Amino acid sequence: MYRNGNLIRSRIVPLLRIHDVPHPSSKMQNPHQSPDLILVYDSDCGVCSRSVRWLINQGEGRIRAIAYHDSTRLEEYPQIDRTHADSGVQALLVGQSVVFKDARAIAQCLCQSKSWRWLGRLIDLPPARPFSALGYRIFARNRHHVSRLLGLTACKI
Repeated sequence: MYRNGNLIRSRIVPLLRIHDVPHPSSKMQNPHQSPDLILVYDSDCGVCSRSVRWLINQGEGRIRAIAYHDSTRLEEYPQIDRTHADSGVQALLVGQSVVFKDARAIAQCLCQSKSWRWLGRLIDLPPARPFSALGYRIFARNRHHVSRLLGLTACKI
């Protein structure tokens, strides 16, 4: 805002210098920073592995993936149900020790992304949960066919 040819600062919006604003990828630059979400998945499944890599990229450093087969790393998280490995994914909110399964786990991963947060919130709305759960179950049951069709490693089921 200018008054009498002089620049004056607005009292409503403070001026920020460009180096005061953190870069959006700054969370990714520190590999030792603890994630907000631990995603446990079947690494033998090609479409599962590809999907998890995409979710990690979208999560901007807030998601860490652990394969069900990595028993040493899973020992750190006793909340994870190892018998659920063939059924679907699990996501553990680190600070809260809350475990989400299947479609709700995917929703939590999407909520870690700025670009896909809207979709994560949408599929986790209470009226949408039965439909997203059904869609997830259908996809999980046929994931080995999807992997084969896409030319990826097929699941060992």
